[in-house]
Amino acid sequence: MKRILLIFSLIAVTFIVSYLGMATDEWQWRYSYLDELRLSSETLPQFNPTDEYFLVVLVDARHADYTSPRAYLSTLTSSMIKQHSPDPGHAWIVLAGKKDGKPWIFEGGHSVDCSLLTKNYVANIFGFTSIDKDPNPARHLFLPTKQGLFEYGPGENRPTFGAAVPLTKEGFEKILKLFEEDGYNFSNWGIEGPNCVQFALSCLASVGVEFNCEDFLPVPESFSFFGNEFRLWSDPSYSTLNIKTPDLLEKRLWELVKSGSAFCATQWYWNFKDVCEKGYLVTEEIPTYPKPDNPDLSPTASVDVRCADLPNQANEEVLFLDDLR
Repeated sequence: MKRILLIFSLIAVTFIVSYLGMATDEWQWRYSYLDELRLSSETLPQFNPTDEYFLVVLVDARHADYTSPRAYLSTLTSSMIKQHSPDPGHAWIVLAGKKDGKPWIFEGGHSVDCSLLTKNYVANIFGFTSIDKDPNPARHLFLPTKQGLFEYGPGENRPTFGAAVPLTKEGFEKILKLFEEDGYNFSNWGIEGPNCVQFALSCLASVGVEFNCEDFLPVPESFSFFGNEFRLWSDPSYSTLNIKTPDLLEKRLWELVKSGSAFCATQWYWNFKDVCEKGYLVTEEIPTYPKPDNPDLSPTASVDVRCADLPNQANEEVLFLDDLR
């Protein structure tokens, strides 16, 4: 989504990468499985829903190199150009079942409203770096924001892979509980989480499917800009971002399908979307708590967005990016 792109653009500004390097040998090794994935997409067990209840997890992966900020930006930019997408990646779900005895389906994922987020990242990181002399301005990259929301549909994303997991009625109801007031907190969003990948993983974990999707992106200790040196951190605990990435989620979903525990749903998704009038799959909008008052979050012609501003479940002592002034 464009919202996520804005955030990663801010990280890019923070790192002040003066030129883009080439992908590393580790990147070449890491994504060596992609040829097999593409070749096997048609031979893998294909999703053909015969049951009323199922969960499809979809991912739009950019296959970035996380060995350094420079390598990350180089591979991310190259991928976005090749895929004609302004987005650095996303994950979302399609959930189907029966509610009140009627077939029910909806599509969406965890996103973030950047109308207020942008100024927070810029003001806090660069403000503390150049004015207040915070010894660890990079710490703001690690703070969650209260600008999270639930977004119907895929945004501007096209799935690079999708996996379908058949559900029981009980499994379907467990995932629905994530949308209750004491469930998943969509109002919080962070680079390290919670975010779109974390939400997809939470849905899978609700039905007993769990795996690790953590990547690690180094944060430079300092950078030079027009001859001036700016320090990003003094405390090494801010030297690495721990990110759950669409890239690793794609690989884990593919492995799940290969193991026989899920079905490949990429082609099913496109076939289903061809007959979808709204541009996203929904028979009934899921309740959110409360409905947004912000007119900027009202539905648009292309994507229907509803803010799920659930009560903050984090410890009260947790610092939020939004609270910094």
